Amino acid sequence: MEVKINYQETYISQMFLTIEFSYNNEDYIANAIYYNGSHIEDIEVFLNNDYTENEVLDEKINEIAKDLFEEMDIEKHITF
Repeated sequence: MEVKINYQETYISQMFLTIEFSYNNEDYIANAIYYNGSHIEDIEVFLNNDYTENEVLDEKINEIAKDLFEEMDIEKHITF
């Protein structure tokens, strides 16, 4: 008996995003979750040398991170 595959798909429902950026002589790292085809949420920003502690709460810095994520070319930067 011969098997014929009619359709296959791998679907990624969410992706974890990271951006490292500099602003006013400070280095930052930002993380977020992108829900495929929908939205970005859970944006967190840290000083790059303090990645696991003390989230940056400055509204301006968080807005910059949000803008960077919205402009990110996800397909170009995806890794497996």
